[in-house]
Amino acid sequence: MRNRLFTTIFLITGLSTFGQINMADSTAQVITYWEKGEKQNYSVTTEKIRITGSDTTSREMMTYDVEITVLNSSDKSYMIEWYYMILPINRTDS
Repeated sequence: MRNRLFTTIFLITGLSTFGQINMADSTAQVITYWEKGEKQNYSVTTEKIRITGSDTTSREMMTYDVEITVLNSSDKSYMIEWYYMILPINRTDS
C-alpha cells in the first residue's frame, strides 16, 4: 500500500512540474553562483551540416576546450575571461 501511495504522489508531482527550457524559443535559463577569481573548464562542440535535397553534402564539427575565469561579479552579471585552449576542426565531406 505504501509503494502505491508513493508512486501516485510521484506521478502527480512529476506531471505538474515544468523544466527550465522555454520551448517557444528554445532558450534555457541558467543560474550560476560563481565567485570572483573562480575558474571553470568546459569542452564545447559545435556542428554545422549542409543538406542538399535529402542528402548531407558536408558536415563540420568543431570541439574545443575553454577556461573561463570570473574577473568580476555583481548581483545580475559576471565579467569573465574566455580562454580558448584547443581549436581543431574536423570536417567530413560526403
